[in-house]
Order: sequence, then C-alpha cells, then structure tokens
Amino acid sequence: MENIVIILDACILYSELARGLFIQLGKDALIQPKWTKKIEEEWTNNFLKNQNEITQHTIDIICLQLEKSLITPKIYDYEHHIENLKLPDPDDRHVLAAAIEANAHYIITFNLRDFPRKRLKKYNVTALHPDKFLLEIFEKHQDHVIESVAKQRSCLQNPPMTSTELLEKYTRSGLKKFSETLQTHINHL
Repeated sequence: MENIVIILDACILYSELARGLFIQLGKDALIQPKWTKKIEEEWTNNFLKNQNEITQHTIDIICLQLEKSLITPKIYDYEHHIENLKLPDPDDRHVLAAAIEANAHYIITFNLRDFPRKRLKKYNVTALHPDKFLLEIFEKHQDHVIESVAKQRSCLQNPPMTSTELLEKYTRSGLKKFSETLQTHINHL
C-alpha cells in the first residue's frame, strides 16, 4: 500500500469520531497520521475548555496506538521553519512546518481557509478536508477502508453503535460524502 504521510490538525484530533477513524486507518497501515506536541496540546486544551473530560491516560493511549505519530523537535527539526512561513493565522505555522519536515503529503483539517493552496503549493503539501481525503483513500483501498471502519465501530462500546448510527454520526461530524459512500456497504460495517 501507499505510504501516505498526513498531518492531523487539532480540529481532527478534537473530534472523537474523526480521531478514532484516522488512528484506525493508521493502525491498519493505510496512512501515517502525525501531529506535534503543540497540536496535541491545542486539541486537549480545547477539549477541557468545553468541559469534556480527558485524562493523560487517554492521550497516552492515543499516542501508544501510533507510537511514531508524534513529531518531536528531536526527531524532526520542524521549528526552524516556523518563522519564515506565512499563513492567515500565524498560530498555524507550526502545522505547516511539521508537514514540511515530515514530508507529509497532506494537512487534514476542517479549516481549509487557514491553509491556502497557493501558500502550501511550494512545499508540496495540500490541505484537504477530511471528507475529501477519506473519499480518496476509499477509492484506492475500498476493502481496507471498510475493514477499518468496521474495526472502529466494534471499538465504540460506550454505548455500542449500529452501522446506521455510525454513519449518521459521521454525517454530523462533517464526513457527509464519506458516510453516503459507505451507505452501500453498510452490511460490512
């Protein structure tokens, strides 16, 4: 399979459903999801601000599931890029810097306007909405993606979810087209 390196923006990691799906796709070797400690801090801080409970144990489990996902300055010297990068929100420069240093193909984000195509093009990085990215992966690796979604659903035990409920949650999470595409495979989820 392809070796698609992606950077997950904090908004993807914040969404439990999207985070779980991308981690499962990584565990199944369809993609190599990566993020920095700063991205991790951003999503966990926002999670706590919204009065959701998250523990260091939960964060540790997420990182252990994909132990090579965390981009650290010791391994990837991404921080030296930050100062020279120009994005609409200067606070997002570290995401692009990590993508450059990790040779990521994509930044997966719900906030596409924060990563203009023109500014990313010279670094051979593309920002994609997770719905579009998942459709592209599905097109290339349909059976494997269906298997990953089925694994994710089987892990969702509190409360358990039917395939229909999972697809409804994907739709509400901003993964509408992906959910619609999976509808024809609902018996395999």
